[in-house]
Amino acid sequence: MPSRAKKLATKPKADRANKKADVVAMLKRAEGARLSEIMAATEWQARTVRGFGSILGRKGGDKIESSKNAAGERTYKIEK
Repeated sequence: MPSRAKKLATKPKADRANKKADVVAMLKRAEGARLSEIMAATEWQARTVRGFGSILGRKGGDKIESSKNAAGERTYKIEK
C-alpha cells in the first residue's frame, strides 16, 4: 500500500488548481456554497475547506462570509 506522501506526490498539480478554481467559482455564486457541497465536489475534509477559506481571505484578498442556516448547515460565499 503506498504511503500518503507518495499518493499526494503523484496527484497532478493541475487537478489541485482546478479544485481551487472550482471552489472559488462556487463561492462567487449569489447563494454561495454549503460546506457539504464543497466537500463533495473536492473530496476535501471539512478542516481543509475551512483552511482554504482562511487562506483565500488572507492571501487572496477576498472577504469570505460564513453563515449558518436554521438547519445548522454552514454556508460560505465571497462578498462583493
